[in-house]
Amino acid sequence: MDAVELLMIDHSALRIKSEDHEIINMMEFRIFLMDIHVGIEEKIVFPELLTLGDYETKKSIDGMIADHKLLDKLYTNLMKWKSGENPLYEERVPLFYKTLTFHNSREEKLVFPLWKKLEPEIAENDIKAALEIIESSGIDIYMRETGISDDMIKYIKQ
Repeated sequence: MDAVELLMIDHSALRIKSEDHEIINMMEFRIFLMDIHVGIEEKIVFPELLTLGDYETKKSIDGMIADHKLLDKLYTNLMKWKSGENPLYEERVPLFYKTLTFHNSREEKLVFPLWKKLEPEIAENDIKAALEIIESSGIDIYMRETGISDDMIKYIKQ
């Protein structure tokens, strides 16, 4: 398994969560989404892909990073609205998930396929770096948010 395959598992979990339009624990979800998922993309995957030196790749990645900033702002607003019991919270959660799943589908189409152009050794090192981000941010949170089991984490580490 490589870092992009792990991110696609995250995307699958997010698609399932988006069907319910519910966020159980606001802080844990933010840690999972922004610190772990986006952290893996922006600290590991995107920098590796930029080494390809392709203008279209850079343009796509710049768009994904801009989306991440938008999603973070939308989520910050959701957190404020929920804590203030503002009715906008219930109205905006579906929009947040729609934006998130659209963004994820664009990553899967425009960015993730480029990963196959990199050397296989890079993928081996990058999954280790991805696991370090997960562990430093909270492996328990990651497992709750994705549904990944402890045994799967152990398998990935091998």
